Amino acid sequence: MHGDAYGDASYGFGSYGDLHDDAYGGSSGGSSYGDAHGGSSYGDAYGASAYGDEGRGSAHADGSGAAHPGLTGTEAPGAPGSTDAAVTGAATVDAVERAGPPADLIADFALPVPRTLFLELLGVPAEDSDRLHHDLALLLDFHPRHVEQQGAFERLDTYLGALVADQRRTTPDTVVGRLIRAHGTELDDAELTGITTQPLLAGYATVAGTLGLALLMLIDDPGQAKLVRDGDARPETMAEEVLRHLSVVAFGKVFLATEDVTVAGVRIAAGDYVLCQLPSANRDPALAPGPDRLDVTRAPPHHLALGHGAHYCLGAEPARMELRVCVPRVLRRFPDLRLQRPLRDLRFTPLNAAYGVEALPVLW
Repeated sequence: MHGDAYGDASYGFGSYGDLHDDAYGGSSGGSSYGDAHGGSSYGDAYGASAYGDEGRGSAHADGSGAAHPGLTGTEAPGAPGSTDAAVTGAATVDAVERAGPPADLIADFALPVPRTLFLELLGVPAEDSDRLHHDLALLLDFHPRHVEQQGAFERLDTYLGALVADQRRTTPDTVVGRLIRAHGTELDDAELTGITTQPLLAGYATVAGTLGLALLMLIDDPGQAKLVRDGDARPETMAEEVLRHLSVVAFGKVFLATEDVTVAGVRIAAGDYVLCQLPSANRDPALAPGPDRLDVTRAPPHHLALGHGAHYCLGAEPARMELRVCVPRVLRRFPDLRLQRPLRDLRFTPLNAAYGVEALPVLW
């Protein structure tokens, strides 16, 4: 794309190689692009979607996840929330079954499960869940509601700032508490508030969108659903294929070229903007054969749905964990799960930070 709202010269790239090797800088995370967003928690968490900012300080600039205890795969077995996805998922499925059909798998399942997990990881009291959800929904909505959204951000920033200040005093066994114990002298409260905002704005909505669409996709494809339900598709393999195939975040960071560079034969001048089209990259034939086809037994390719290098998603492991646990659980609990209304009548959310389906009414 050229000459869009970002300025006189802006470019969109969607091939896997261009994004993996150039925009995301390969395994080192280095590139000729800077972050187009500011250093505030709003710019980092809201504008940058699901990806961390490599300019916020040495403690978390290398993409290793060192400054994000409790969110990394290496800490998952003993981290707070490591079993919460299973417990929360089981309890939520139980509640859906008790209520009986019909059910809305978005309102009754896909939203509550990640919301509960992320709030528990951060140490947010359960009684504050609804008020935070209201403000987060406003911020994730791309419809122009600027006054409402500014108010929602200010409330969220104030709330999380107070949460960080309280946890600096008490250092509980939460993600924030672990960050403070590991890097408390390196990160001030404003930085911690920005980091805390990211999993909420860029985490649970993307997981909810992916979880809801994954269930819809498998309901609509009984053959693939049977592979998952019967255990013929490994949960880890299924989760990676769902992430790749859906790519609910349409673009990652908006990059600003810091020097002249050529990508895919296109000359980009310093000062131009670059937009990374993640769904296109994840459907690139160079990444996987038949990329438009869902195959839950496919050997997981190195997709970019969760970013790469220094721009790797902070909530990648909780997201994977919820897909691995929750999708098979729902399909096994309700083996004859079916849509209550035709697929063509469902409404989706294209103007949202994470693509999804508004409601998923089902019967069983």
